[in-house]
Amino acid sequence: MNIKTFEDLQFTPRHSDTDDQVTTLEFSNDYGVSVITGESYYTSEKAPYELAVLYKGELTYLEDICDGDVCGWLTDEDVTELMHKVQHL
Repeated sequence: MNIKTFEDLQFTPRHSDTDDQVTTLEFSNDYGVSVITGESYYTSEKAPYELAVLYKGELTYLEDICDGDVCGWLTDEDVTELMHKVQHL
């Protein structure tokens, strides 16, 4: 299995009127991630990313990942760690 990391993410503008950016990446196990960066309740200057888990392209909440919620206040290293967990589901 070719494990994906933060470096594999390709962000695009989320809205035309903000600096927010978003990316999604699906894995071979039918799970994936959606990662957002920009102004959000779940981000800060030092931890600018939030991550949601996807299953077959739809948002899903798993207790094993982010306690069944969206993961917020993440660094790029945190995003990679969560991506590894999702790829191993």
